[in-house]
Amino acid sequence: MSRYTIRKIYDDTRKHRVIIFRRDDGTFGFMDEMYSEEPDEMGWMPRGRYSECICDSLEAAEKEARGRVDWLSNE
Repeated sequence: MSRYTIRKIYDDTRKHRVIIFRRDDGTFGFMDEMYSEEPDEMGWMPRGRYSECICDSLEAAEKEARGRVDWLSNE
């Protein structure tokens, strides 16, 4: 199933981000990612298993992300 990015939310350092996406079936979800600067891992790395969260709206997915992702819930 394909995923289409709807919104990206970054922390102040731009080393953490949450991506809110829409699936082909019309449901929404989110991913929490951290940027790694390690030479053998450089790039965005997923954190947790949040992409399995299924929400019926963009607003619900963002609310879930803000409630579950530690750095985002503090903003």
